[in-house]
Amino acid sequence: MDVERFGYIAKAAGGDRIRANQISRQIGELERFFGKGLRRKEGKLAKLNDEGAELAEITKNFFRRLEEFQARLDGRRPSVVVGAGQAYIEMFLIPKLEMIKKGSGDIGVSLRNMRSNQILEALDTESIDVGIISDTKKLKPRFKRCKLLSFGYELIVPTKWASRVNAKNPLSSIFELPFATLEGSGELRTTIEEFATKEGRALLPELNCTSLGQIATAIRSGVCCGILPEYLVDQNNLSDVERFKSGRLSSLKRTISLVWSPVSPLLKPYMEDVAESLRRAFQRVT
Repeated sequence: MDVERFGYIAKAAGGDRIRANQISRQIGELERFFGKGLRRKEGKLAKLNDEGAELAEITKNFFRRLEEFQARLDGRRPSVVVGAGQAYIEMFLIPKLEMIKKGSGDIGVSLRNMRSNQILEALDTESIDVGIISDTKKLKPRFKRCKLLSFGYELIVPTKWASRVNAKNPLSSIFELPFATLEGSGELRTTIEEFATKEGRALLPELNCTSLGQIATAIRSGVCCGILPEYLVDQNNLSDVERFKSGRLSSLKRTISLVWSPVSPLLKPYMEDVAESLRRAFQRVT
C-alpha cells in the first residue's frame, strides 16, 4: 500500500536500500503466488503495474474492513468516508459537520477532497462510502443517488465597477476589468477560453487561482471580478458586489447528487441517516 501511495518502491522505502529490498522481496513473493507480474520499470525506478495497483486497492479495503470489524467487536461507532470537491467541503460539509454527525447517529466523518472521476473510481473500489458528483456522471446500477443542489454560474463584479459592465454582453467585462479565474483546464476555464476565442480577444487574467474560494476572496477584496457558482455567492454573503447572468455560461449549469455504494455491515444501520443528513446540509440553497 505504501508503494501505491508514494508511486515508487524507492520512495516508499524512504531511500533505505534495505527496506527497498524487503519491499521488492515481498512483492516478488506475491508475484510467485499469483503467477503474474505486479511491477513495471519506469526509467531506473520500479513501481506497481495495473495489476499491482489493483491488488494494493483490494488489500487496503480488506484492512479497512478488518478495522471496522474490530470496531464493531469493541462497541465503537463506524466512520463514513465522504469524497467531494473542495468548494462543497468548505461551503457545506464543514460548516454543517455537527448537524451531519448528530443526524447520523454521531458516527465519525472523514472528508476527502477529490475530483469527480476520482470519486467514481473510489466509490467503485469502496475506498470511500459516499460521493458528491455531477448528475452528468454515469453510475452503475448498484449505486444509490439523491439530488442535492442545482446551480448555474454568474459574473460577480465589485459594485465600484458595475457601471462599466455591458448589460447586453456582461461576460465581455472580463476583458476590460481585472479578472480572477481558475488555472488549469477544468470546465470553467475551458468555457471562458472558448468565449474569448469566439470574441477574438486575448484572455489575460489578473489573477489565476487554484480554488473558487480564492476567486471569492479576490472579489470580496474588490481587486478583481470573477465567475462563480451561485451557491458560493449565496453562502459567502458577498456584499458590495453586483451579479450578472449570461447565456454564455449556460453550459456550466449543474445538478449535483449524493451517491453511495453498498457498504460494510458496520455502516449499514447508519447509511440512510447519513444520506439524509448530508442532503439537509445542502438544503439551504436550492
